[in-house]
Formats: sequence, structure tokens, C-alpha cells
Amino acid sequence: MAGRLVLSIYQWAGSLLETSRSPLDETVNVVEGIRLPGKVKPVEYDLVIQTDLKLRRFSGAEIVSIETIEPTHIVKFHAGCNLDIDLLRICLTNQKCWSIEVDEYQRDCDARTLTIDTRGHHTFQPKDKFNLMTRWKSDISDATSGYILSPDIGFTTPGFSAVTRFEPVDARNAFPCFDEPSPKSKWTMTMISRNETVNLANMDSRSEISLFKESHISILESSLVLGLPLDGSWKSTRFHTTPLMSPNNVAWGNGRFNKLDSSYFSKLRKETIPTAVHVNYVEVSGHRWLLQIMTRVTPLYENLFDLAYPLPKLFWMVTPAFDGGIEHWGLISGNSEQTDWYEGKGEASKHSIASHVSHEVAHQWFANIVTMVWWDDLWLNEAFASYAADCLMGPTILPDFDTWIYFNDKRVEASMAFDATTSHPIVVPIVDEAQLSTAFDTITYDKGASVLRMIAQVVGEDSFLKGVSNYLKKFSYGNAVGHDLWEEVGLVVKGFDVAAFADAWTKQAGFPVVHVEKLGNHTYHLTQERYLVKGLEKGKRNNQIWPIPLFIESSDHAGLPMMTTRTMDVFASDVEQLVFNRGRLGYFRVQYNDEANSWMRQHFISRSSQLTGVDRAAYLNDVAAFAQPGRTKTVEVLDLLQYLSGETDVGVWSGAMRFLLNLESLFWEQSEKDKDALRGFARSVLADTYAEIGLFAGANETATTGKIRQLILPVAGRARIPGLVDECIRLLRIIYEGEIGHSGVSVPVLPVTTIAAVIETAVRFGGKQEQDVAMLLWNRDRRGRLAKVTLRALGQTQDIAFIRRLLKMLDDGSLVDNTQSLVTSLFSMVDNPTARRQAVDWALHNLDMVLAQADDLSRLDIIKGLFSSLSSEEDVGVIQKALKRFPVSQESLTPIYEAIEVSESWVNRDGKEIAQWLEQQQNRTVT
Repeated sequence: MAGRLVLSIYQWAGSLLETSRSPLDETVNVVEGIRLPGKVKPVEYDLVIQTDLKLRRFSGAEIVSIETIEPTHIVKFHAGCNLDIDLLRICLTNQKCWSIEVDEYQRDCDARTLTIDTRGHHTFQPKDKFNLMTRWKSDISDATSGYILSPDIGFTTPGFSAVTRFEPVDARNAFPCFDEPSPKSKWTMTMISRNETVNLANMDSRSEISLFKESHISILESSLVLGLPLDGSWKSTRFHTTPLMSPNNVAWGNGRFNKLDSSYFSKLRKETIPTAVHVNYVEVSGHRWLLQIMTRVTPLYENLFDLAYPLPKLFWMVTPAFDGGIEHWGLISGNSEQTDWYEGKGEASKHSIASHVSHEVAHQWFANIVTMVWWDDLWLNEAFASYAADCLMGPTILPDFDTWIYFNDKRVEASMAFDATTSHPIVVPIVDEAQLSTAFDTITYDKGASVLRMIAQVVGEDSFLKGVSNYLKKFSYGNAVGHDLWEEVGLVVKGFDVAAFADAWTKQAGFPVVHVEKLGNHTYHLTQERYLVKGLEKGKRNNQIWPIPLFIESSDHAGLPMMTTRTMDVFASDVEQLVFNRGRLGYFRVQYNDEANSWMRQHFISRSSQLTGVDRAAYLNDVAAFAQPGRTKTVEVLDLLQYLSGETDVGVWSGAMRFLLNLESLFWEQSEKDKDALRGFARSVLADTYAEIGLFAGANETATTGKIRQLILPVAGRARIPGLVDECIRLLRIIYEGEIGHSGVSVPVLPVTTIAAVIETAVRFGGKQEQDVAMLLWNRDRRGRLAKVTLRALGQTQDIAFIRRLLKMLDDGSLVDNTQSLVTSLFSMVDNPTARRQAVDWALHNLDMVLAQADDLSRLDIIKGLFSSLSSEEDVGVIQKALKRFPVSQESLTPIYEAIEVSESWVNRDGKEIAQWLEQQQNRTVT
């Protein structure tokens, strides 16, 4: 790029090195669509970023090489109004250059765009090329997106590093750019920073020099070092040019990074590729498992796709600055809580990290090598990465952990719970930024992954993956839409309309329930309808039809029967009863009539070999789901849970514990007598299993046992299993003394999930001493490994006075110092039935503060977490009024309001019957 731009650079060098003029702060309110006009496109960026962590400021300068597509005198691009731009200049290829004056541009702070009108200088024609030069400065943000501060953890002197998080549309808050996924550009990155810090970017560095007055540096670099002491205390790190990629994929970091190194050998490239984990923590050993998984799955993906990872290195940048992970090409970044593992943390945690890492690495192909044209196809990237991590990598890298159970529980069930409301299709047209938040929800990730797995099972996994490989090769370094993938899979499969099948599941909202009526003569009458927990308004009818693969086992059906009409009859003479949706491979629920349900119930209870663990879990989850809208009586589900003693299936336990926690939440405003009865029932369900597996892992314990313990401990603690509360109170003191380094204390090695249950139970049922110890743990290290666990535990207290104290501390800022911690604290209190009303009232009163630092992606999740567990129509009205002034799509709030209304209907309909049934069980136990 430098050679192509050299003439232009000299034309504007003089003005660039002048003293900066006033920032371009003229703004206008331009109401237009979210997309740029598309009359020009960026080809290449030369970007320099100078970071000063001591001042928490950064500045930047760039040259963007642009090509004209259609005649225009308008150049519109993205630039957040947080960027103080003090230079804008355009140069043509004939070396004519001019500065953009105040009356020649407009800024829209809502859309974060800048529009230049060049009609006084030049009208661009197709294939014209020109360069756009800009320079700016800004604060490093303390929010969770853009170029953001990342607290250094464990160092003797406190401080911050800085990292980027741009997805989906926050690159514009760090540098002017055409902040859309298409078209892609090449990027050449240079970073200027203090000499003692580490610079990281997408590519490997080609040079790094300390800066002195006599140093040979570029014009862009020179423009950013004015006023710096060029005595070797600052440095410049230059990185190789990237392949074509989108702005949201650009990444860099600057700070106190320690690292772990490894590598893998690429058979396709026939060379060794470095891998590394960089953390702004003193302690790095907890991320060896992350590095091991990343290094292991990358060549597995190469073989799976028959396409090499193309960059010269693959690094992971660990940060406490934001939750989740971002798949930046060559420099993945993510939160430490999701990647930190050490001996004793537990096999379940080990699997979760492996799934998370495998997901982000999958994106190096499915998002980075091939990127969606626009955000409405984001689902394909996220869904495929989830499917690949759990269904393709999981069984290979963790063969002793049943990843299919995990997938059905965390992907299928999680998305179905949301999708049973007035949700949205997987493919949603994105027309404004508020809608983008809906593109990063459980429908995108979990339903999308579930549908992809179903498609793979229908067409055959080998054929599906061959089509995926062809798709990745055909569209490498470019952009594609969902139909492009279906077309490639269809070319492999032949004879099956993959696109039509996929469209039916991705372009209409919701999912079906199949009603099974067992008739005589081995015949089953099937009816499909959309499954909704709220139901349709009176007089309305839903006419949706899905092509449903029935996934049955019968020699009477050689192929895979497909239900494509409202009703269908199925004959099977070779089995006692057909079980529909075997393996939970289809994205639909099944409701049996009384005769068929009696058989399913009997075989669920007896753990018959005719039902696999997955099938038993699916049956329980379906019946539990039907209780919410009244399709099944709630007490019938409770009756099933009585038979869990000796249960060894993780999926069954997960469904059972989820149902009990949902009931506890539903009963939050019921009488203490009814709540005590529910706790008593939970004790009876869990007593035998807890007595068998206990609080501590045994020698050579399996991952399955560890996962079951992880599932039951939170419920066992809430239910006050005999002896558990006293043991948790004892362990809390030991954990605290171990954390402060008290000599002579033997601290048991416990998984963090067990520690969480221990501290929560101790705080919930202990007294002032336990509250004080938990508070000391929190204040000792608010960003340490137990910080989030302890903060959440504080919110589980049953002491009303202590709840008021916590809320008062939120008021004065003494409890938390950032938005993430504030949300964690509030979510915990909302999850606690005793604290819920006070926490919700506080959140409503302080909603501006709660949502102030939330980005578009997290805002909806925060609102959902705060309010969806309420259960009165009055609450709906209050929340609707409170949220009107916030930039949230009203459509995206509908499922929250529906959840509240469904809970109210559920407790009004079944509450008394549940209470009576629980009382009968108590009396039977006493007798």
C-alpha cells in the first residue's frame, strides 16, 4: 500500500504535520437507513494508533484507499462523535488534494456517520480511485465496546491495558471506517505505545523500533508523535498487511500482557503455525487449557474443511473488560472467567471452556475467511460455530463427556424456551442498530445451531460437511449469504431441496409441536401446530407448516419419514410404541395422547432400555414445557421427579433442576408455607443423590458425576438439604482464610461451581458473620477468581436488612465500580425471591445508570435479566413505561412481557393445585 500511496502522502504531508486545528464537531441529525450508500468502497487501510495508557487516551491517523462504484460527489463513512477529528483530506490519483472544510461535511452522532460533499472540488466517476486521510484523538472508553480499558489483574501496581471489541458496529468508535461487513478491505496496522508495554494485532509484527528523534518513521507515524519525548521511551510496532477482512474483525491490544506459547503443524500448509495466549494478568497458568484446546482444534478444523488456516499466527487475548468472546481473525479475545481452568475446577468447567474455545476458533473459517454480506445472515456464522464446537469438536477432544447431552440441554432447550414466545425467525432483516441486538440472541446461536444439526442429520453429516467445505473454498476472502451454503450442500446431496427445507426453518418464527395420537392397528395420527406458551388471540389461527423429520426407528420405514402437511398417519407394526424425535435431533416438541404418554411415563420411570438417556431427558423437558401454558398439569411433572433417586443421566437432572428452579421463581410471591413445602419436596427429590455424591469429588470421579453435582448443588442449597448448610458455613471460613493466606489452613480444592454453591448457601442461611466474610472476600479482590462468585452470593441473602444495605451500597457506589459488577449484583438479587421486588424497584428507579454503559448487544440482555421473572400484569405496564425512552426495539421486548404474563397465568391456574399436592406429599412423608 505504501508504494501506491507515496505521491499522495507527499502532497498532504505539510498540512498533516501542522499544529492541529479545532476538532470537526459540526453535527446534524440526518435520518437515513442504517446502510451506507455503496457508491464508493474501501480497498485498503493504512492505520496507525498511538495509545497512552497513563492518560487513558489514544490518537489515530489513517489513509483509506477508495474506489468509486457509481458517480457521486458524496463520501459517507462511519465515525463516532467521540472521535475528535482534526484533519480530513482527500487526494486524487492525479495528485490533486484538498482539505475538507467545515461546510463540506456533516456528522450524525446517532448513526455515528460522517458525510463529505465534494461537489465544490470533484465528482467521482466509476473506477475513480482516491485516498481519504484522517486524524483524530479520543479517550480510551470505560464501556464494553470500542477501544476499551482492561483492568490489569494481580500486578503490584494497579493499572490498565486497552483492548478492542468492535462487533458488530463499534469499530467506528475507534477509527473512521466503512463499518459494514461487506465489502472487505486489506489493513496495514502500526501501533505507537510506551516502550514497556506489549502491542498485539491481527497479524504478526514485521518490525518494532524504539522512537528517537532520528528514527525513520512514516508520515502517519510522525503525525502522532508530536509532543512525545522521542528518547526511546516510546516505540512503534508495525504489523504485516492482513488478507481481505471486515472492519469489525480488526483487533489490537496494548498493555501489560504476559503470555503462554505453543504451535501446531499444518499438514495443508506444511509449516508450523505459532499459537499463544496473552493475558493482562500476573498469573497465566490457568489458561494452559485454553491454549491446549486452541492448538488442538485448529488443525482439526483444517482437516474438516480441507482448507488451511491462512494467517501466520493465532493468538488469544484474555481480558476482564467484557463478557463472552470475539473471533477477531488471528487475535481472538475473550473474558478470563470463560477460559481460566486449573486442577480442581472440575471436568464440567473444562468442557465448557473447550466448547467456548472451539466456537471462537471455528469462526476463523465461518465468519473470517467467509463473512456474511449483511448482519441478517450473522446467524449462520454463530450457529455454525456453536454446532461445530459441540457436535464436531466436542466428541473428538472430550470423548468421555457426552457433548450431545450438553448440546440438547444448552442449545435446544434454551432456544425453545425463548422461541415459544412471540419470537423472531432465525433470519431477520436488519434495518437499524436497535435490531442488531436481536441478532445476537439465543435464536441466532442456539436455535440456529440446532437447525444446522437437524439439516446435517437429514442430508447426512458427511454430505453436509462436504458442502460446507465447498462453500468455504468458493467464497474465501469474500462475503456470502445463507442461500450460498444451501446451494453448495444441495449440489452434494442431489434429489433433496436443501434450500427449501432450510428456509422453512430459518425464515419463519417459532417451531412446531407434534401431537401423537396412538390409534389401533399400529397406527399413529400426527398433527403439527406452532408451539406457543401464550397461545393465540381469540379468533386467530396459526397456519404455519414445517417439514418435520420424524426421526423414528421402525423397519416399516426404510428412509426418514418427513411430515410436510398439517396431519399425517404413520404405521409401524414392529415396535411396541413409536418414539418420535429420537435423539432429540429434530427441533420440535412431541406431545403424546393419554395411551402413548402412559407408555412413555412408565419407561421414563423404569429407565427402560427402550428409551435412551437423551430420549428420557427430551420427554421430561417436553412435559415440563407443556405445564407452563397448561397443556399438562404441573403436578404431573412433579410426580415424575419423585423417581429420580439413582438417576445417572445429566440431561434428565438438568431438566429436573431447571423445572424446580422455575417453580421456585414462580412461587416468589406465594405464602411462606407454600414456599417451604416446595423446598421440602426438592429435599426429597435430591436427598439420596446428594448423600451418594456429596460436596467433594471422589477419586477417579467421572465427568458425568461432576456435572450432576454441579446441577444439583444450587438447588440442594436452596432446599436446605440436612447437613449441607452447616458444611457450607464451615467451608466459607476456610475458603476465606485460604484466600488471605492464613497459615495452617488446609483449603480443599473445589470446582468454582461448588465454591459458588458453598458461598451462596452460607450467605443465604447463615447470619451476619457469613455476610461479613463474604463481603470481605468481595472487597479483598474485586477482579480475582472468586470475585463474581462472591458478589453473586451476597445477593442471595434472606436477610431483608442486608438486602437494603446492599442496595444502599449500590446507591453510593461502594459495592461495585463498573457496569458488569452492577448487573451481576442486581441479577443475583432478582434471582433471589426474597430480594426480587426491592431489586426491581431499585433498578427501575436507577434505570438510566444501569443502562448507561450498556452497548446495544448487552442492553436487551440486562432488561431481560431484570424483569422477565416478574409475574403480574401491573409490572408489565410499569416496565413498558420505564423503557420507552431507551433505544431498544419494542419488538424485542415482547417476549419479556409475554414471559411475565405467562407466569401470572401459570400461577393463577395451577398455584393452588400445586400447593395442595405439595402438602399431600409432606403429610405422606410425615406419616
